[in-house]
Amino acid sequence: MNFNIPTAMQMTATLTLLVAFVLAYAARQFPHAVQQPMRIWIRGLLLQCIPYFLYASREFAPEWISVVLADSLMVAALAVQMHALRRFNLQPDQRVHMRLIVVATIIFEVLLTYTWHSMRGRIVLVSLAIAAIACFGIDAIYRRRRVTRAEHMVGMLLFGGIVVMLLRAMIVPATSMLDVTMSSPMQGVVFTYAASMPVISTVAFVLMCGERINAHQSQQAMIDPLTGVYNRQAMAELANKSIALARLDGRPLALLSVDVDHFARFNEDFGYDVGDQALCHVVDILRDMARPDDVLARITGERFMLMLPETDADTAFGLACEMRKQIDQSGFASGGWPAPLQVSIGVAVLDDEKGGFEQLLRRADQALNVAKRAGRNCVALGDRVEVLAEPVESGAVNA
Repeated sequence: MNFNIPTAMQMTATLTLLVAFVLAYAARQFPHAVQQPMRIWIRGLLLQCIPYFLYASREFAPEWISVVLADSLMVAALAVQMHALRRFNLQPDQRVHMRLIVVATIIFEVLLTYTWHSMRGRIVLVSLAIAAIACFGIDAIYRRRRVTRAEHMVGMLLFGGIVVMLLRAMIVPATSMLDVTMSSPMQGVVFTYAASMPVISTVAFVLMCGERINAHQSQQAMIDPLTGVYNRQAMAELANKSIALARLDGRPLALLSVDVDHFARFNEDFGYDVGDQALCHVVDILRDMARPDDVLARITGERFMLMLPETDADTAFGLACEMRKQIDQSGFASGGWPAPLQVSIGVAVLDDEKGGFEQLLRRADQALNVAKRAGRNCVALGDRVEVLAEPVESGAVNA
């Protein structure tokens, strides 16, 4: 049974056009972060429709339209889609290199058609150009450290296309084919791949967008919208994992409970907008002083937690004292007027008793209460309290 290539190309062009229209309609519902790559992908689909229609008209259209223009547009359409992949994965822009391949394809298509009159040369040229363009897409996918299943699907499709194009470049020139639309086993494989590629690759690209959206939403569910640090739920998950690893490896771990002193009165004096700015100011200081592996989270309105992996009691206490001093001396102001900020910090370290984040948090909160009873603007670890620059015992403070 012969494979009717012109009919297959006409059906592919129609189906690709429909897929582009459906995707353009659906793209408006996607978040802004993926809309731009999706629009670029749609432009590639719309451009891809044209060469398919031109291939289908090979019997009655002039050669410069059904061959030269069609082949050049096919390479250009794939270049647009590879640019969409690179834009989606935030990879370096390679449009200049891909445009050079497209321009070279156009020039050699003209020469091979009207000067050298080599159909085999055209087949080799277009096959190698498509394979080269596809490499930019594979690079965009596998350059990233973490590759999703949908990205693997697109990568395998592109790799399969490269293999098919290279086989075509090697096998077809050895045959006695008189026209590019003549049926043969190799042509059947090539045009079957070409007919299925637009739909399958678009489905995979939409799945990539879906995975990106789900990952973004999951991340947003873990982030405090005001300060940009983790929320309590995220902190609990991360802390429980860190605590389990610390117990397993026998390594120290500390937790700081940070509370902005008299924050309700601060809001009354300066307003809630300034209060929000003050919280972000505190977060900036804590984040700047924290180490790369430390985890900062906002637990409630003016309460923050800082988890310190591989940190013993003395180191945690010293870091907490420095953080308190830095916030106290930061000189926060509102509209040119001083708006002093102070914090109290409770420190707890992981002990040999069983328990997870909630138990460690409870002991950090107990230490925080000791710091508040000591007069606020200080740090407490058990009965050890630091006020201003001099550490004192809690009993002496209470006296």
